[in-house]
Amino acid sequence: SSDLSTNGTTWTAQTSSTIFNILSLTYGNSLFVFGDNAAYIVTSTNGTTWTNRGNQNGTINPINCLTYGSGLYVYGSVDAKIATTPDPTVNFNWTVRTQLTVAGINALTYGNGLFVYVGSTGASGTSTNAITWTSLTAPTSNALNAVTYGNGLYVYGGYGALATSAPNQFYVPAFSNQGTFGTVTTN
Repeated sequence: SSDLSTNGTTWTAQTSSTIFNILSLTYGNSLFVFGDNAAYIVTSTNGTTWTNRGNQNGTINPINCLTYGSGLYVYGSVDAKIATTPDPTVNFNWTVRTQLTVAGINALTYGNGLFVYVGSTGASGTSTNAITWTSLTAPTSNALNAVTYGNGLYVYGGYGALATSAPNQFYVPAFSNQGTFGTVTTN
């Protein structure tokens, strides 16, 4: 199910058009989009009425993450696919752009003209257009589970660590998994 709030405090349960677990949610171009653990995409223009668009990746591999940027919706899946569409309301309109050899894409973000993913076994990468992706060398074999962009910084975290990139750049630093926190710079 999904919930709706206009103030972040009071929430109202909504019918979500899926019986599966919602794993990812994004908003862009006046459209809410979520992905679930059976690879279904569901859309809404108002957060109240949801339309199930069906299984979008041809498997039952969960859609772990979604983001919107530069006119494209982008998803990352547990089977390490990254796919895009300009319009998720058109069923089966997603194009797989890359399939990595890692265990999965755990998080995606878009900011300052750059798409960034992080994933299992320290996987990470970037793209300026969400079509062509550059994988970065992983300084860790631990999972990276979250990434976001704000205030000119990419911030990401994983197994026991949290790191911040240099302003308006993304780079995965070597960090220990002992709960340390740090700021890194790029070369």
